Amino acid sequence: MSQQKLDYIWINDEYEIKTFSIVSDVIHNNIDNISDYYIENKLIKPYQMFNNPFRTNMDRLILCDTYNILENAYILLCPNNKRKELSDNMDTYEGTEFKLTQTFMCEKTNIKLYKEMCKYVGIDIKVKPFEYSIYSNRNHIYSCVLISRYILINLFIGYPVYFLELTLIPDEVDDLVSDVTKMGVSVNYIL
Repeated sequence: MSQQKLDYIWINDEYEIKTFSIVSDVIHNNIDNISDYYIENKLIKPYQMFNNPFRTNMDRLILCDTYNILENAYILLCPNNKRKELSDNMDTYEGTEFKLTQTFMCEKTNIKLYKEMCKYVGIDIKVKPFEYSIYSNRNHIYSCVLISRYILINLFIGYPVYFLELTLIPDEVDDLVSDVTKMGVSVNYIL
């Protein structure tokens, strides 16, 4: 009988990425039947599934929202869960496709492997030393940020990863013009 490993991923009260793994006798190909997880008066509720680049092709990463469980079994979204806040912020922009650039520090890097792992889970990413850019639609940008961070942290386990500036670029054309201008090339000549 086949088994599937599900790695639940969420943000804890200290804004750290946390995980918990379970082994399932049922093979899950979508998020619909993935069980909630409870820990220390918290509900860990799955909302998106990714391939797991650290395990077999059957295993999955399960990205979760966190909720506080209050009296009378009332649940309230934890303040450390910024998915809704980012979504509201994204609604102030007209476009649907965005670029998000993250700078980071780490003693060890393997850009090629990191890029391959992100591509495997479905993240459109461009990587250079100590910086990567994610290209995503508004509905998935938060998930892409968390999963890309999870991959980076776990790829270089034993080497601390420090996330620095995170920049949202809502208009890729403006971003391209900016990059070309930095190279000292006339934008009018290119366009």
